[in-house]
Amino acid sequence: MRREKAINTFLFFFLQAMLFVCLFPIYFSADQIHVRTVTLPERMLSLLFVFSWFFLCAYSAWKKRLPLVVGASLYSIMAYIPGWILPHLTVAAGSAKPQGLVAGLLEMFFDKMYELVSAPLAGVSLLVSDKASANLSRWLLPVLLLSYGGMHVFRFYRNAYLAEQLHLEDTAYFSNPSLARELAAAPGAPVFFNSQAPVSQAVQASAGIPQNMPINLPAHMPVNNPQGKTDEDDQTHLHVPGLQK
Repeated sequence: MRREKAINTFLFFFLQAMLFVCLFPIYFSADQIHVRTVTLPERMLSLLFVFSWFFLCAYSAWKKRLPLVVGASLYSIMAYIPGWILPHLTVAAGSAKPQGLVAGLLEMFFDKMYELVSAPLAGVSLLVSDKASANLSRWLLPVLLLSYGGMHVFRFYRNAYLAEQLHLEDTAYFSNPSLARELAAAPGAPVFFNSQAPVSQAVQASAGIPQNMPINLPAHMPVNNPQGKTDEDDQTHLHVPGLQK
């Protein structure tokens, strides 16, 4: 299933690029920019392509959809492959050594690959300079990876902040995780053993305890430390006001 999602994402953007190649003349090549008039439909389709790419970046980062990131990366990396291989295939002008058949076919293949991946960005290239527009397709992969990695970093620090605010470090190693989360979510709430009736507001006010819903614990829950352990060396002991040590 994950492989199918990655392949479908790659084919989605690949087919969009094929649509630009079939409907409009080539604007970007590996060695030059073919300056021409960019029509309004091409500009609108280019904006639609850019918006769909940003939407994929935001959705995959927020929902943690790694297969979508892999599929989009396979498409965006095609903007780098021609720059890595074409310099080794191109024969310098005036060279006595002729270019072989295989080298000529490979050069044509990677040149067409660059034209394909850069074609959807011809409409938005008018917003930047000519020098920057030639590298627009190479910005697809960094935007994708930075958005996905940045969201993970944001989640990490956000969870650490929430854990600190909820005092989860005091109850993380408690034997009852459900009770630990409940106690952490309501710090200062009175805790009673085998008690069903809440404490009156007057008693809570006199004790200086916030008016939170009391937490009822079963009567058979042990409250004493195991033998041989003290409060100083037991790092997993639950410290709650109102419980016996």
